Amino acid sequence: MLRDVCDSGLPDGCADFVWGEDAWCYVEDKGRLVAEAARLVRTGGVIAFTDWLEGPGLSDAEADRLLAFMKFPGILTLDDYSELLRGAGCTVETTLDTGRFAPR
Repeated sequence: MLRDVCDSGLPDGCADFVWGEDAWCYVEDKGRLVAEAARLVRTGGVIAFTDWLEGPGLSDAEADRLLAFMKFPGILTLDDYSELLRGAGCTVETTLDTGRFAPR
């Protein structure tokens, strides 16, 4: 079964846990994606995800290269995702930048 991550057709509050792993970066409309995740998770449920993020010090040239190479339509920061989640009525409990691909 195929579904649109931004419009799954699943019922409200049908999930205890919504998980994404290194995939949200490929979604063009991240606001719709977050709103759909928030709609699907039941009250008291959890939305958790890992993703590629824009970190501090990324130049415009580096961003252009990354977006072209990885085929991302856009890339957000931790604060951007936190703002989208709060705007969808979620409480943000934990965010973490692993720094895994930090500048050399």
